[in-house]
Amino acid sequence: MAHWNEGDHPRDDHGRFGHGHGLPHHEHGAGGHGDQRGMPSVLSTNQAKLANGDTLTMDRHTDGGMTITTGNGQVTYTKAQTDRLMKDLANADDLDVGDTEPIRTVDVLPDRSAARTTLLGRLDRTGKNTYDLRLRDDDPSWDDLADTPPTQLNGRDLDRIHAAHERSEAATRIDTGNGDADLFIGDDNTFGIRHLGDDGRPVETRFDPASFAKLNRAVDVVIDQLDEFEEFTKGDAAEGVTAVTFPTNVGQVRVQLFGDWNGNNPPADRLEITATDDSWGLVIDGPSQEAWADATTNAEQVAESLGFYDRQMGT
Repeated sequence: MAHWNEGDHPRDDHGRFGHGHGLPHHEHGAGGHGDQRGMPSVLSTNQAKLANGDTLTMDRHTDGGMTITTGNGQVTYTKAQTDRLMKDLANADDLDVGDTEPIRTVDVLPDRSAARTTLLGRLDRTGKNTYDLRLRDDDPSWDDLADTPPTQLNGRDLDRIHAAHERSEAATRIDTGNGDADLFIGDDNTFGIRHLGDDGRPVETRFDPASFAKLNRAVDVVIDQLDEFEEFTKGDAAEGVTAVTFPTNVGQVRVQLFGDWNGNNPPADRLEITATDDSWGLVIDGPSQEAWADATTNAEQVAESLGFYDRQMGT
């Protein structure tokens, strides 16, 4: 958990912290860290509702690792181990009924003199469209793994698990130059932005897909300093534009670019994304702007692949 220091969070031109209020993290958080100060170690929490009434929960950590929780327990894997699990689940239909597939990673030593195998779990195909999944994170023996209670899945469950994992892949943390900011996709198809509030506690703002698309188009406009389609400004004002204000599902939002995009002279070079009728907001210094753009592009691509987002929606 990061230490809170008010001096590390400068105010914007309107006297607000660059990271402001929004929704309390303990009310709408991903991972739920109550009233603790500092950013949480969990970037996103995504769930797959299973046909047997159980829920598989994925908590994505800042190091890329994943904690997976079901009614049968909890495991924590590295990113490489999680990727291995998801790849094997994607190939589940290749198994014949009665087949058992070990889920494991193989790490080769740098000098390639040896390799270490880590057993993560096993997948059994028990019927035409049914599977038993057993997971352990303590590199168990095969016999110990066989004694682990299984999570029962069907084909639709596997699809839901992959969708939850894909959402989690959108989660990232960016150093804005004024503190950390998280971007993630919720199970309700909202795009969440998390940052520290004035009191040092995490707060979140959730954009619906149309509002997030509009936000990203607004950033493009102030970067190009041209509102080519006059979406935000009209007439002569559409040229040389560096600031736009527009409605979203979370209220009026203002996007303003100071100095040069991706400039190396903060705070003169900075991007502000702030609420005009609230006090949440982000101040992204020039050297951090490309990282922010990459994060939003990745989130857009994930949402597009899941079928609920289009960059031009809401125009």
